[in-house]
Amino acid sequence: MGTNIQTIEAMPQHPNPDVVATMTHSWRDLVKRPLMSKEERDQTALIIRKVSTPAAPKAIAVKVVPILTEYFVAMDQAGVAAQVGAIWQDELAEYPLWALHNATRWWLSRHNPDRRKKPLPGDISARCEVEMMLVRIAQRKVDQFDLNGPPPAPPEEKESQPMTDEQRAEFEETLSRFTGARSMPKPQSEAQTQANINAAKDQMGE
Repeated sequence: MGTNIQTIEAMPQHPNPDVVATMTHSWRDLVKRPLMSKEERDQTALIIRKVSTPAAPKAIAVKVVPILTEYFVAMDQAGVAAQVGAIWQDELAEYPLWALHNATRWWLSRHNPDRRKKPLPGDISARCEVEMMLVRIAQRKVDQFDLNGPPPAPPEEKESQPMTDEQRAEFEETLSRFTGARSMPKPQSEAQTQANINAAKDQMGE
């Protein structure tokens, strides 16, 4: 994965979105493959733990209030912001701070076709699930590894063996019958076999 355990352990409790994007970028490949080793499994599980710490209630309010002020002027009134933040906390309590940041930024962006509508708590949590997609995939891969262990090693490719004298003679005889060739030197080597094949091709082209 290119990241050692010490680097992962040194991550802050609530990493910023750029750090999370860097740490989880390689997980895109997990859509089509399993975790290959215990080392990769352990690194993946550790990163999942680091990027999944739920945001604190006050942090949720800090993220939610600015987006709602885009739609409600009354949010500036004393006490209203705190009340609204508390209402949203139950819906968003499971999500990490970086996912909330990305979700609220996305809601106001040009990429959201409903950006002119006021968001409901479920709108933001639904977008948080999109932001958490790679984390969910990685967790499933960890669970599968814990259940089934690493995938079996692919079989080693066997090196092709040169033909024996008997196999070469049988091949030459078959080739002679197929091409109508009547006089070909008895093969004594791979080079002679190849020469006979080339001669047969010449006869077929005549």
